[in-house]
Amino acid sequence: MKKYLITIITSLFIISGAVALAVDSKTINVANVTSEFTNDNTGLGTNVFSAIAGGVSSVAIGVNALDAATTANYNVAIGHNALTTTTTGGSNIGIGYQALQLHTTGTDNTVVGHNAGSLITEGVNNVIIGSGSMTSLTTQGYSTAVGYQALAVTTGANNVGIGASVGGTLTSGTNNVLIGYAADTGSSDLTNATAIGYSAIVSGSNSLVLGATGANQPNVGIGTTTPWRTFSATGTVAFPNLTPATASGAAVCVGADGELVVNLGVNTCLVSSLRFKHDIK
Repeated sequence: MKKYLITIITSLFIISGAVALAVDSKTINVANVTSEFTNDNTGLGTNVFSAIAGGVSSVAIGVNALDAATTANYNVAIGHNALTTTTTGGSNIGIGYQALQLHTTGTDNTVVGHNAGSLITEGVNNVIIGSGSMTSLTTQGYSTAVGYQALAVTTGANNVGIGASVGGTLTSGTNNVLIGYAADTGSSDLTNATAIGYSAIVSGSNSLVLGATGANQPNVGIGTTTPWRTFSATGTVAFPNLTPATASGAAVCVGADGELVVNLGVNTCLVSSLRFKHDIK
């Protein structure tokens, strides 16, 4: 049982610019508290740095924080069980209850949030911010998850998920970008897929989806702040390499209101008129 002298400021008085403090000193018994200030390490909490053997310049605050670290350098662990199994991995930041709890040798991870990144062991260069974010990832790296329970990835790498509950289906896919509340993939193993917007779902690799479907389907605008159709553009639009939809061809025409229409079976947008016809019977 350790005893610490705690100085408590009980009153503060300001008289004519002078400050007067009423101080009350008390001795408080605190059990099982460890402090560590060697090799430029700073620790406070039960079992912090219990196994340290050469590691330098780390900070551990909280029960069991960095308690297995041996030669690990330049880590910051703040919270109960934060980086509790880290042995040699360096340059990691884990802030929050059980943040990076099972981490061992991975490097350069930044994790903030309750239980965030709790299963990562050897993953590297991940950025995880949000309670319950990326809790299934183990060894892969270079992913970014920001938001409550963002990204359910287990083995996929190089993914970006921004928004609460984003990427709940994605587990083994790589190089995907999901932005917006509940934005997700249609299957677990897509590659190079992007979904942007509330509840946007992308179901094919090498594809990009803007917005949700059905009642939540948005209008997309380029060069305008008030898109009035599914896709509205102010400016020039080009469609190179188009092929006719039918053997007899088709014409894409612009209506008076600026809407595109297709005239199937004809190669002109001219309106039928008696002015252009002769000998009609």
